Amino acid sequence: MNGKIFSALALAGAMVLAGVKPARAQDTVKATIPFEFNAGGKLLPAGDYEMRPLTDASVLIENVNTKDRASALARYDKPGDLAEEAVLVFHQYGDARFLSQICTRDTKRGLPVSKLERRAASKAAESAVNNPDSRVVYIAARMQ
Repeated sequence: MNGKIFSALALAGAMVLAGVKPARAQDTVKATIPFEFNAGGKLLPAGDYEMRPLTDASVLIENVNTKDRASALARYDKPGDLAEEAVLVFHQYGDARFLSQICTRDTKRGLPVSKLERRAASKAAESAVNNPDSRVVYIAARMQ
């Protein structure tokens, strides 16, 4: 019995030292994303997604139907201009889309720009003279 208690306390202590906090249900963002997109270095298919914090510095992005998932670094910001409702922000260059921010009424988590996104942005900038092909796409989400 004492060994089980010690193990549980050691695990909890390790989680605190590692900066891991369990995700609460109200931290989960759900959205239907109608296009494939890049996040955490992975190309994810269109579908229904849940996004929740893994730690203060990372999020888990999971397709609820296919179980495709990615984890991504996500800096945590508490901006002055929070969204009325949850919203996902994507950067789009041509047909390539990249998850950029997960915004709720309480928080904004920004994902870093990947090498692939930098290349797509550069390519779009080169062709922007004839065809401005980059934009920001917003997808409405909901909190759970």
